[in-house]
Amino acid sequence: MKTSREVMVNHDEVRRAFEESHLDALIAVSPENTFYFSGVFVRTQISIRERLALVIVPRQGEETFIVCNIEESLARSQGWLPDVRAYVEYAQSPLELLADVLRERGLAGGRLGFEERFLSAAYYRELQARLPQATLVVADPFFIRIRNIKTPAQIELFTSAFQRTEQAVWNAWTASKPGESEKVVAERMVQEMIKTGADGPRHMTLAVGENTIHPHARPSDRALRSGDLVLTDCGAVFGGYCSDIARMGVVGKPSRAQVDAYKALYDTQRETIAMMKPGVTFSQAFTFCKEAFARRGYVMLNPQIGHNLSLLGGHEDPLLHPFAHEPIRPGMLVCVEPSLEMGPHTRLHFEDLVLITEKDPKILCWWDAKELLVFQ
Repeated sequence: MKTSREVMVNHDEVRRAFEESHLDALIAVSPENTFYFSGVFVRTQISIRERLALVIVPRQGEETFIVCNIEESLARSQGWLPDVRAYVEYAQSPLELLADVLRERGLAGGRLGFEERFLSAAYYRELQARLPQATLVVADPFFIRIRNIKTPAQIELFTSAFQRTEQAVWNAWTASKPGESEKVVAERMVQEMIKTGADGPRHMTLAVGENTIHPHARPSDRALRSGDLVLTDCGAVFGGYCSDIARMGVVGKPSRAQVDAYKALYDTQRETIAMMKPGVTFSQAFTFCKEAFARRGYVMLNPQIGHNLSLLGGHEDPLLHPFAHEPIRPGMLVCVEPSLEMGPHTRLHFEDLVLITEKDPKILCWWDAKELLVFQ
């Protein structure tokens, strides 16, 4: 499939952002936004924060991609931006090169949108010092809005990432047996992710029994025993497009209480998804879900029940929480993931990928887990 600036960037939203902000340029700094505008996933941006990659997105003209010199070959071979500039790490600050390019482009005294949530205070002060004539404007909301509405090509890549991850979990779980440890099952899941084409895991929660109460439990040596609930919230990386799913299982025959609680979770999640149509706010969806649990006699545990899907698999605003009054919009990809408590030491959790359309929401996952998967 062709991946290029034409099919991967939401140009209508970019134009709208410039019209509303009156900015002369956006400066992308976060891994998500530089990936979005360049087509290059620079992995070291995440692990080495000082090694900035930046994309200058001007109101008029072509973008410029600034990277550390050791990432220059990657930027030129995998990206779609022809104007790539490289700085030598430690010998030159990335913001020095940024300021030079902005002066070259006649933008050094303009209104520049930057990412407040990512750019460190030290780099922000340096940017002010190097561009004293510029007006620096917080542009995070514009970047988020641009990325919120996914292009058809992005939807295809995300759907593939999720469905291959589901397949990996299914394959691993159906091959797992009582008596094996959380670590053994999690290792099998990672192996299956690699087999489906993943670069590797993005995150891995695998918990059984009393460990399910922890939202982000690391796999331990705890063995799977008869009657245990099994929970995973996991994701894999596929070239920067990442998955984020949650599924539930049970070791042996489930109890009536487990069946009832899981049915309440599944039905509530499906009812919540069904009402998530354009114009409904994220806060309204949260309240609907909480009240649906209460009608069924269960307590909802989440401070939020889902999130827009970001590049690299993170949570992207708006989230499904009680204070997010933004309307749900067609073209959004939302992970819907409520949790409920079944007793003081047991949590049930379920997560699907949902595409918001002009009409009814569409679940993009293939594993319609109406019942707990049985480990036997």
